[in-house]
This record gives sequence, structure tokens and C-alpha cells, in this order.
Amino acid sequence: EALELHKHFRLANIPARGMAHKVVEGITLMRGLIRDGNGHRAIKIAPRCRNLLNEIMSGYRYAPESSKRPDEKPMDGNDHACDALRYWAWMRARRS
Repeated sequence: EALELHKHFRLANIPARGMAHKVVEGITLMRGLIRDGNGHRAIKIAPRCRNLLNEIMSGYRYAPESSKRPDEKPMDGNDHACDALRYWAWMRARRS
């Protein structure tokens, strides 16, 4: 999937550097970006982005026996919009 996504980015003339990363690292980065000064997470999403809204509200899914540690990888599921947001954060908003 990542190779296919890189191909689409190249065709659209969108630079995609440093896309390969651990899912957990990307989630941590994204959560840090949307945390306000009081430690609350808030992000404004346009109402027309229904899929992203649904995914954000349901969150990543973890295995039933999961301890949900910060370093634990979530299960693969219906999280493609969240993954796209995570990829954006990793490529564009990450500080080197």
C-alpha cells in the first residue's frame, strides 16, 4: 500500500519524504499535535468529512487482551482516514 501511495504522490507532484515509520510513532506525533495547553485533545474536522469523523470518534481498535500501552500497535481495521491524517502529520508537521 505504501508503494502505491508514493506512486500517487509522485504523479500529483506531492513530495513524500520520510513516510516509512512505525504506526505507534505516528499516533504519538499526531496526538501531540492536537493537544492543547491544558492537555485536552481537540481537532476541528469539516462536517462533510464523515468517514474521518466516524473514525476519529471510534478511535483505533486494539486486541481484546491488549493493555493499550502507548507503545502498542493497534489492530488493522477501518482506520484509513486516520492513517491518512497520521501520514500527513509524519510527512509535513514533524519537526526534524
